[in-house]
Amino acid sequence: MRKGTIILTILVFAVASITAHTYTSQSVLSSGKWVKIRVAETGVHCMTYDEIADAGLNPEQVRIYGYGGGMLSQDFKLSKKDDLPSVAFYMHKGADGVFGKGDYILFYAQGVDSWDYVNNHFVHTRNPYSRYGYYFLTDNVGEQRLIADAEQLNNATYHVIWCTTRIPSIWWMYPAKPAAGVSSTASN
Repeated sequence: MRKGTIILTILVFAVASITAHTYTSQSVLSSGKWVKIRVAETGVHCMTYDEIADAGLNPEQVRIYGYGGGMLSQDFKLSKKDDLPSVAFYMHKGADGVFGKGDYILFYAQGVDSWDYVNNHFVHTRNPYSRYGYYFLTDNVGEQRLIADAEQLNNATYHVIWCTTRIPSIWWMYPAKPAAGVSSTASN
C-alpha cells in the first residue's frame, strides 16, 4: 500500500511539472488608462486618429493588447495564456509623416470564429461563450508594435485599400473616462 502511494505521489508531481506554468507578476492591465473595444468579425479593423482621441487616449502613443474572441484551448496539456499580448498594427501617417487628423490605424483582430487545420481539413469553431472579441487600447503601457510600410521593407509600390470595418462600440475601463462630449457607444 505504501509503495503504491509513493508511486502515485511521484506521478502526480511528474504530471504537475510537465504542465507547470509560470505567471507574470503583474498584468499589463494593472496600471495606466485603458479603453476596451469589441469586434464582431475576424479581419482588418480601422480606427481613425479622431476616434482614438475621442476615447481619451493620445493617438500618437496608442498600443493594442488582446487575444480576440476565439475560444481558448480546453486542452490542459498545452501551455496556458497568462497575460494579454501586444498586437502589431499599421499606423497610416499620411503625406506629412505625422500621425494626425485624417490618419488611421489598421490592425488584425479575431472575432468569435476560428479555423484550424486538422487531419487534412479545416475545422470551424465558434466561441459559445461570447458574441464578440475584445481588445484593449492604451497610450502609456508597453512598447508600440508598429508594422513597417511596404516602402520601408523593400522599396516596392503599394496601394492602401480603405478599410470599411469600423469598431462599433467603445467601453471605457477604470480609470479611463470618456473625453468631454463623448458617449459610451460610438456609431459606425
